[in-house]
Amino acid sequence: MRLTQSGAALDSSRLPLHSPLTSPFAPDMSVKEVASKVGPDFLYCSKISHPPKVIADQKTTEFFADFTQEEERILKAGNICAPIESMDIPEMDYELGLVVGIAGGVLLETLQHIVDVARYVVVDVQALTRTIDSETGLIGLQNLEDTIFYDMLEDIHFLKAARNEALFIDIENVSQTMCLIVSEGKNGCRIYSKDQEFCVPAFPAIEVDLIGAGDSFLAGFSAGLYKGVPMEQAVLMGNYFGGLAVSQVGIPLFTASQLESTDETRNEVLIEKKSVLHPHCTFGQLVITWTMVLQAKP
Repeated sequence: MRLTQSGAALDSSRLPLHSPLTSPFAPDMSVKEVASKVGPDFLYCSKISHPPKVIADQKTTEFFADFTQEEERILKAGNICAPIESMDIPEMDYELGLVVGIAGGVLLETLQHIVDVARYVVVDVQALTRTIDSETGLIGLQNLEDTIFYDMLEDIHFLKAARNEALFIDIENVSQTMCLIVSEGKNGCRIYSKDQEFCVPAFPAIEVDLIGAGDSFLAGFSAGLYKGVPMEQAVLMGNYFGGLAVSQVGIPLFTASQLESTDETRNEVLIEKKSVLHPHCTFGQLVITWTMVLQAKP
């Protein structure tokens, strides 16, 4: 999980349908903390900018993904490392907390601590709803409302879920207090809030390795929030980096030119608003669909 610190004063009285950091006082990203744990068998410490904490008597969390059996991948857990505890989070105030657990890696008290120290919190729902069968190691899903985290939802600002994970969420109810982002692979993302639903299409990508796409999406999305861009643009940034991630094998590597071209890429996308009654609307009212045209501005 990642937290970024700043002394910026922001208006927290509004539900952040649009970027809560849209302000000339938006915080810089020079101060940040990353809390993660691995065992001595972790092979990538030298390849990442924020090395994890190595626990001598633990093994790195591992998962096996089978893409051959059904439309959705089948996951099985191997070794499970120690979870992130509240004491692993440096005691200071943060503007944004990003919680990206795999399964069972985030304790209730840890999430509560992050809510207490971070003004805005972004969570990947898989950290909350995934289950691990004690005998087979198979990964399952439970209804969000049946988890110990459900009563904390009103303190979370952004919740990201994959398409299959969204089936275990009461979208209409959850979206009353937060923004819910449902990723739909090559179809982009659908965003639900209290009074709106809109879509942000994906960038075309050649899929080579799907592992890590969601993590890269959340990294790009959170960076967009920090840049103070509108919500749909932050989601677009998430889609951009998610698309780059699936086109590589292993840890995604982004070139300097790709990072520098993010703003240019976003600016070359024309976004047309259309008011439509979407067939999958859960609110039974008029919603907004964003149609994105990938072409250069004149």
